[in-house]
Amino acid sequence: MKQWMLLGLLFMAACGSEGEKDTALKGEAAETTAASSQVYDFGILAGQWTKKGQYAIVAESWQARDNGYWQGAVYRIEAGDSTLLEALQLEPRGDSSYAYVARVIGQNDEKSIPYLLSTYLRDSLFEFQNAGHDFPQRIVYRLPDTNTLEITLGILADSSKNKVFVFNRLLP
Repeated sequence: MKQWMLLGLLFMAACGSEGEKDTALKGEAAETTAASSQVYDFGILAGQWTKKGQYAIVAESWQARDNGYWQGAVYRIEAGDSTLLEALQLEPRGDSSYAYVARVIGQNDEKSIPYLLSTYLRDSLFEFQNAGHDFPQRIVYRLPDTNTLEITLGILADSSKNKVFVFNRLLP
């Protein structure tokens, strides 16, 4: 019941006023850095996203948790079995910003790696950065529409090394 109430509140917050929608669509004053007092809404990510690979399906799922946290997971589905690849979390920080925290199974001694929110464009773009990490240093979630998610992993100083993955929303 609490999850449905939270999803309802997130939906209402995502709708906003018509003026907010127009501003976000035009890109005017919609970009926000982590230092602002912006209220962040990641509700557009909720649910499951899939990408068909050559040998398996890769899926990413996101679910809202308490106190502004979001829990995510990336896993591979092959021959009916699923394998967890990454445990993800979006977590609020005390400085009114957010961090994207990734724990890749079998890498980095399975320690979590934080990326700080650097760009936020409501319902369409979330960028996180960690200049001290080898790869990726930059993670961008771009939603060209409500059912398509493009995830770009890259290096801050060299966009030629970017890797783009396109996921589609798995509809209920």
